[in-house]
Amino acid sequence: MNVIEQNPPISSVADSLSEPSYRSLFEHNLDAILAVDTSGRFTSANPAAERLTGYTREELTRITFAELSPTGEFEKAATAFRCVMSGKPCELEAGLIRKDRSRAEIFVIAMPIIVNDEVVGAFGILRDITTQKQIERELRESEERLRFAQRCANAGAWDWDIVHNVVRWSQEFFEVCGLNPDVAPDFESAFDFIDPDDRERVRLTVEAAIDKQRPEFHSEYRVIHPQKGVRWVSSIGKVQFNKKGAPVRMSGIVLDITERKTAELDLQRAQQQAVAANAAKDRFLAALSHELRTPLNPVLMAVSALARDPGLPPRIREDIEMVQRNTELEARLIDDLLDITAIGQGKLQLHLQNIDAHALLHQALQIVAADASAKRIGIALNLHASQRCVHADSARLQQVFWNVVKNAVKFTPEGGAITIRSDNKANGNLVIQIIDTGVGIEPDVLPKIFNAFEQGDPSVMRLFGGLGLGLTISKALMELHGGSISAHSDGTGKGTTISVILNTVAETKNGQAPEETQQSPPAKALRILIVEDHESTAVVMARLLRRMGHQVEVATGVQPAIELIDNCTFDLLISDLGLPDGTGLDVMRYVKQKCRIPGIALSGFGMEDDLRRSHEAGFATHLTKPIDYDRLKKIIADFGGS
Repeated sequence: MNVIEQNPPISSVADSLSEPSYRSLFEHNLDAILAVDTSGRFTSANPAAERLTGYTREELTRITFAELSPTGEFEKAATAFRCVMSGKPCELEAGLIRKDRSRAEIFVIAMPIIVNDEVVGAFGILRDITTQKQIERELRESEERLRFAQRCANAGAWDWDIVHNVVRWSQEFFEVCGLNPDVAPDFESAFDFIDPDDRERVRLTVEAAIDKQRPEFHSEYRVIHPQKGVRWVSSIGKVQFNKKGAPVRMSGIVLDITERKTAELDLQRAQQQAVAANAAKDRFLAALSHELRTPLNPVLMAVSALARDPGLPPRIREDIEMVQRNTELEARLIDDLLDITAIGQGKLQLHLQNIDAHALLHQALQIVAADASAKRIGIALNLHASQRCVHADSARLQQVFWNVVKNAVKFTPEGGAITIRSDNKANGNLVIQIIDTGVGIEPDVLPKIFNAFEQGDPSVMRLFGGLGLGLTISKALMELHGGSISAHSDGTGKGTTISVILNTVAETKNGQAPEETQQSPPAKALRILIVEDHESTAVVMARLLRRMGHQVEVATGVQPAIELIDNCTFDLLISDLGLPDGTGLDVMRYVKQKCRIPGIALSGFGMEDDLRRSHEAGFATHLTKPIDYDRLKKIIADFGGS
């Protein structure tokens, strides 16, 4: 309540209202005007008072101002009434209860009515400020929410009046940046709290915004907080321009993003460590592959050659074939490790051609025929698909068929049965199904069998062995071919059905896969240089090549190979890539400069990058250990040897 110090007393409200001009003002005033006597009873009211209170004039003359006061606020109104009755005008804000019991907020100017120096009553001008007070409350609540949000978000606001160079900083701004609110900086000196390594970058961002290059800007930088040390801050701002295009105002917020930035940096470090660990894993697998392949190489070459010796007794031949199968299986497991790595890196490539899928199925069956026969497993073929020509990588698709058929043999007990059938869907797709009567798969395991290293029940893993990579690789290969592979089983002991779906293409040569061209008789024996530091591999390969009628020299490193190349003439180079004094790539590069003879690279490393480096060095062919004797023989024949 405020007492009005200077206000002329009104001698008689009756006299005032008797004047026509005052009566008109009273009746038509937009503010409510009420008069009371010394007891507080209303004596007069204008139409605006009726609208404000909801009472008619007649009703108002029967009540007192106390009846319009909200519960708990009467004393405030009574104090103002006593002040006016003492002859002093006053003003106050108060609540008012309308006739319908709703509440209004009013601003009141109350004046005493003085007749013959005696206060005979009072009148008040009441202005409805309900809407204004509501807006003020909402504004306060909004400001409180904003301040609360800023505190919760560690955010501060700032506003720069560029024209008058006046900056306003919120309390939260000082807290975020660790500044003293009693020493508020101007805009220029505000850059001083930014970390020196970030300061110039932030300054250029602000200058670009002022120059209209980027009026809305966002930058992240570090500040030196006196208590908390280095903190990360995100600043978002915008520049306002006048009609002439001159900057007049810049405002924005700063957010403490230290926790987020720390998490980002930790995640970045973790990602770098994961990439490094993955690269180390790939290097380890490649090195492991090389170390495992190298001793297998002479074994596989020797048994492959022995298996073709017509003079071997049948029992010895069976043993040799058993050694060959198991050595090839060991090599296949090593290849699976490299394939899964190549798949993970997206580096598995296909060499596509039109081939007969049925022919590849027959080849896969030949590989597992001995194992199936040993377990007395019957294999029935129902290959009824008329469209069986597909555009595929022959070796990789055969790998899929071999994986699936091998699993069927592996998981089918002795005396079981495997059915392989094919047909064409209405859309022309080729569907191949391998159905076994084996151990089956539980429903909860079925969705996971195409995951790497998944074999379901651990007891199955112990019983049957393997790495659990075959189906994973097969699924990836099928996706690369634009096809699919899926599995179905009714549960344990109820067998498994693997379905392979491929897109068919127009047949060539009556739908048959391209036949291998018959090799013409060798034109001559070749002079071959073998560069190999693994003694067993070098001895076995040299013996086999000499048995084929070739002249062979052996070098155990780069320098001995160069000396032989300088002193002898060769028709073919066969070189290991890993040598004690360099690499086979060095030997091939020297050969290209000296005599330009073809080269065959041998390596325990068989990734795509290894093959690419071999071809870039000049090798015509890259063979991954252990070497397939028949393939080596065919390649040499292609170069003109026997």
